[in-house]
Amino acid sequence: MNIEVRRVIPKLEFLSKDEIYEIHLASLNLLEHTGVRVHQDKALKLLDDAGAEVDPKTKVVKFPQYLVKEFIKKAPSEVFMTGRTPKHDLRPGGRRTYFGPGSALEVTELRKKSRPSTYKDLEEWIILCDALPNVDFCIPSFKIQDVPTLVYDRYTFKAMVCNSPKHVFIAATTPDGQKDINEMAVAVAGGEEELRKRPIFSTGYTITNPLEWGSTALDVFLCTAEYNIPAYVISESMAGATSTMTFAGTLMQNNAEVLSGIVINQLYKIGRPCIYGNFSHIMDMRVAGALSGSPGNAIVQAAFAQLARYYNLPSTTWMCTDSKVSDKQDGYEKVITGLVEALAGSNLIWGLGNNSAQIACGFEDLVIDDEIVTMIKRITQGIEVTNETISLDMVKKVGIGGSFCGTRHTLKWIKENPEVSVADRRIRIKWEERGSKTISEVALGKAREIIATHEPEPLPKDVIENIDAIIKRAEKKMVS
Repeated sequence: MNIEVRRVIPKLEFLSKDEIYEIHLASLNLLEHTGVRVHQDKALKLLDDAGAEVDPKTKVVKFPQYLVKEFIKKAPSEVFMTGRTPKHDLRPGGRRTYFGPGSALEVTELRKKSRPSTYKDLEEWIILCDALPNVDFCIPSFKIQDVPTLVYDRYTFKAMVCNSPKHVFIAATTPDGQKDINEMAVAVAGGEEELRKRPIFSTGYTITNPLEWGSTALDVFLCTAEYNIPAYVISESMAGATSTMTFAGTLMQNNAEVLSGIVINQLYKIGRPCIYGNFSHIMDMRVAGALSGSPGNAIVQAAFAQLARYYNLPSTTWMCTDSKVSDKQDGYEKVITGLVEALAGSNLIWGLGNNSAQIACGFEDLVIDDEIVTMIKRITQGIEVTNETISLDMVKKVGIGGSFCGTRHTLKWIKENPEVSVADRRIRIKWEERGSKTISEVALGKAREIIATHEPEPLPKDVIENIDAIIKRAEKKMVS
């Protein structure tokens, strides 16, 4: 028996080809006849020059179908997102999936109480992100609240690049803030051309649902276009509030919104790498709140990954939970949202460490979610079928009533089932002998140990001094 090496990768698709096409046509109709409001004069002029119908009074832009089709094709199918060193480089596209943390306002420990986050919290968070194997890129998961508000985005960038060489995401709150961050990134990369060749950071914003691009989002996109910085173009509607209650309607609207943003970014710079994003929620009418861990979230975002492949664009989605404590709800919501999106082929999945519907992040949550991703990655790898894995000769050799324990074959393939470090698989008496700790307690202990001992690859001293000078200059400007 001679079997060719093959591995069938499991896939999950909620939409047929015909259904994708119907959503596509409806989105083009919406853009052509209703349009999008655009709050930036530069974008309005570029769109007008390109052939869009622009109303200067209302700032509403109607996109001809040919214009959308033309400029979507100009965005690359694969995005190059680099770290400070090549071993951390990412290439989202196809069905390759990478994971990163979520963003939030507060920090929790064992979820007993949330509190405002500090610069030290973010430093420690990024150190933990750097050490965990399934965190592929870094996100400013906390809004730092112990530094001057007007320059907190500069401090955020410093905390990330000084504590991990992995790729980072950062979106400034003002054009001046983004220009300062660009300058810092040039210093870290070693020059402007080096940054263009190896973009160590990405940026992005969500459209204001429904159908309205704000000035801050467009200003940040514009400020980063010259360096060809990868741009997340995201819709984050709430089905039943800022988009229709039906999933198909939400997909159609969100698709139109993201396509409009990609067209604008291509007008800023032809060939700019864009990431087609959906972080949409479902409205819970009982409590008038946005759900983050419901099956609806997973379905909509998985379907959005399908739409991204239709346009030959890399995609991003978000796994999360609405739970406030470390319980069964927390676990099943993270697994459902993360696994469904990974099986759907989403390229960049945010949300590790998030809790409380993206309001907060917890250090123990990040460690647990890293382990969840270990299991998700194993599931998405499928089953390898070869002569060796079918193991006919091995079974014949061991024979009737024998044992496979300790054989070379078993030792070679032991990682068919991944190991865990915070989940407890021992019998109950052994768990009790070790203190009967919950998974959250074990994970928080592991997080604290990593933060105390892990040493990220440092930035050169002169680069750090350059970053500090840019921050001080910005602070001085704010005061004067």
